Amino acid sequence: QPSSRRGKYIALDCLLPQVGASKFIELSNSTERETSKFLISSFVNEIGERGNSASAVAELLGKILSMLREEMHDKAGIDLHRPEENKKDRRKREKNASGTKGKKESI
Repeated sequence: QPSSRRGKYIALDCLLPQVGASKFIELSNSTERETSKFLISSFVNEIGERGNSASAVAELLGKILSMLREEMHDKAGIDLHRPEENKKDRRKREKNASGTKGKKESI
């Protein structure tokens, strides 16, 4: 379907939970190295055109990015759903898990 058709994005929205965000991005029509750039920039362009499908595209893009964030945290062993932990503590734990341990990186 053409990119201006709202139904295309609604169908992709239904597919997203089945395949996951990482695989969804991987299956995009572009070279492997540029896939995420291509997908995100094409969605942002579609939103910028303010066409009939802009709200559906924005909603789908938000879901993709949110799901991708969760997948990345799961892969890193970070549980985002710990009720006893606040955001500051979680970020500190994320830094420690990434290996920076609070040290500033030199440029």
